[in-house]
Amino acid sequence: MRSGCRLAASSLAGRRAGHEVRGGAALLRGTVTLYLSLIVVLPLTAVVWRSTRDGWAAFRDAATQPQALAALRLTFTVALLVAAGNVVMGTVTPGCWSATSSRASGSSTP
Repeated sequence: MRSGCRLAASSLAGRRAGHEVRGGAALLRGTVTLYLSLIVVLPLTAVVWRSTRDGWAAFRDAATQPQALAALRLTFTVALLVAAGNVVMGTVTPGCWSATSSRASGSSTP
């Protein structure tokens, strides 16, 4: 794991010094774009295309049925709860890391 950290640090140091970093950045960007296209965009496009096949009125009728509204309500409620949990954990975790790293380094400041 440390070698990965050193690699990232040397990559950042090279960028700061004005040197261009080589080594497959374009290949990695292309791979990520292809992955996201296949995993996210393609299925989403298929869902929208199939749902609007009979027209926007049929889509609106299907989306406003009680079962669909309940599913949307559940989805947004769970997403809101998860986002709130992420806020709490994102606030608490750095404090825990800084407390343990200062104790490990022998620092006297809390």
